[in-house]
Amino acid sequence: MIEQHICEENDIKEGEMKQFELGQGKVLITKTNGSISAVSAKCTHYGAPLVTGAYKDGKVRCPWHGACFNTVTGDIEDFPGLDSLHKYEVNIRNGKVFVRANEETFSDFRRVKPMQTCCSNDEIYLIIGGGCAAILCAETLRQEGFKGQVIMATQECHVPYDRTKLSKMLNAEAEKLYLRKEAFLKEKDIEIQFNKKACSVDSTKSTVSFSDGSVQQYTKLFVATGGQPRVLSIPGHDLQNIFYLRSPEDANKIHESSQGKDVVILGTGFIGMEIAAYLTGKAKSVTVVGSGQTKVPFGKLLGEEVGSRFMKMHMDKGVKFHLDQPVKEIKGTGGKVAGVVLHDDQVLPADVVLSGIGVVPSTGFMKDTNVQMNKYGHIIVDKFMKAGEGIYAGGDIVSYPYCHDNDCMINIGHWQLASAHGRVAAMNMLGKKTPCVTVPFFWTGQFGKSLRYAGHCSSFDEIVYEGDVEDMKFAAYYLREGKVHAIACMNMGAKASEVAFELQNGCFPCPEHLRVVSSSKHLSSHKVGEHNFFRYGVGIALFSVACVIIARKFNVFSTRNL
Repeated sequence: MIEQHICEENDIKEGEMKQFELGQGKVLITKTNGSISAVSAKCTHYGAPLVTGAYKDGKVRCPWHGACFNTVTGDIEDFPGLDSLHKYEVNIRNGKVFVRANEETFSDFRRVKPMQTCCSNDEIYLIIGGGCAAILCAETLRQEGFKGQVIMATQECHVPYDRTKLSKMLNAEAEKLYLRKEAFLKEKDIEIQFNKKACSVDSTKSTVSFSDGSVQQYTKLFVATGGQPRVLSIPGHDLQNIFYLRSPEDANKIHESSQGKDVVILGTGFIGMEIAAYLTGKAKSVTVVGSGQTKVPFGKLLGEEVGSRFMKMHMDKGVKFHLDQPVKEIKGTGGKVAGVVLHDDQVLPADVVLSGIGVVPSTGFMKDTNVQMNKYGHIIVDKFMKAGEGIYAGGDIVSYPYCHDNDCMINIGHWQLASAHGRVAAMNMLGKKTPCVTVPFFWTGQFGKSLRYAGHCSSFDEIVYEGDVEDMKFAAYYLREGKVHAIACMNMGAKASEVAFELQNGCFPCPEHLRVVSSSKHLSSHKVGEHNFFRYGVGIALFSVACVIIARKFNVFSTRNL
């Protein structure tokens, strides 16, 4: 143990956080309601320095990926990540702040919350799936004291792993992506069953049948099976060297097969674009083909200006684009891919084709149950992630009421959101009424550049920009009917995390305030569907103010009319 004088009591102001050296490590010091607290200084997700994050009301959000921690208890309260921060003892003597800590926590900065490990009743909580929603559900059940059996049945041969890294690190070994080791799960009395594909659910008998012929009884069920890649149906779809990305094995095969080859990527979503960035410099050529429905990548989500800048970044690195001609067929030689034929009959040379044209929910086995599904196959759940009597669902497969937009039903395939669903489902399976109130947060990394997005805006009619998109240092605020619903940022510090706090608290940024405050920071505005008229809104506003000042000076207006 080590105890050290850190600072003076008056060095920390209310609502402030600071980082200090303690022995061979660092601690984060905050003051909330007059009380000073100390926790470990790194985010438990990827180790980001929390002092550079956003702080509000005793909570700190990671600047990189938005994970949120309680700075009084150290507990993780929003995701991504599984573990909490270490909480350190604080003593104040004669106006001096002393912190006492175990030095081992500086190297092992992740704190695993205590879990119930003694099964003493016959209840069986069955989890179908092996992703982040599944592991969060399982661990939350144990953290909250559940004493029955917890069974996680996954069709994969791996324990839950960090799927977000697959498209960014195609050559990563599966074991290095694991969120937990199998021994850890065994220690916490979480049974994991591999290669278990669910075939059907009998909600009247409370049983699940699997493809291996086994049947599992359950008391309560959590379904988190995620999505599966949408399969090509065009001529040539069955040729060799056409790949889909879903597992570490898929990622490794794409990496190995693409070295020095002509690679064509179908789809301009985040998976396709991240893989394009990864393969640049490794493959002989990288070409991205769109559906012909958008002018630039991410146009519908991020707007044409941001999408165009991403596209330019890729083109500067040698990536080629064909976005106006969908694929007609894939040609082959000797049973292997040889070229991709566009709608205008242009042929793109290809040794490898990667299909990233979207996913479909893995929910077919639920069709004969008492749960309701929409036309896309998403399971409809309420704000407690409940789908039917004794059945809960979460992650990419659900449509749920988004509380920050009038409870509109949405489906989002975000890692962070799936994690939140898993925890919320577990709480409600235990009868602890807990609604899902998280603010969606996702990120992408391409060519060493990171974009962070907080909130949700399925459609927008205006984008307000702060900073310079061309310089890739900007914040883009997405508005619908005059209200900010989401933000996308690059090189803007913890701006996305700050806005996530505001959205969480219902304090939506005021567009007019954004324009005034940020007018000196190259802020502009673009009304979708108009000819950039509002890009000049700030200049017009400033010109109008100047006119009023001049008019006052020369008594053009009377005081009464002003």
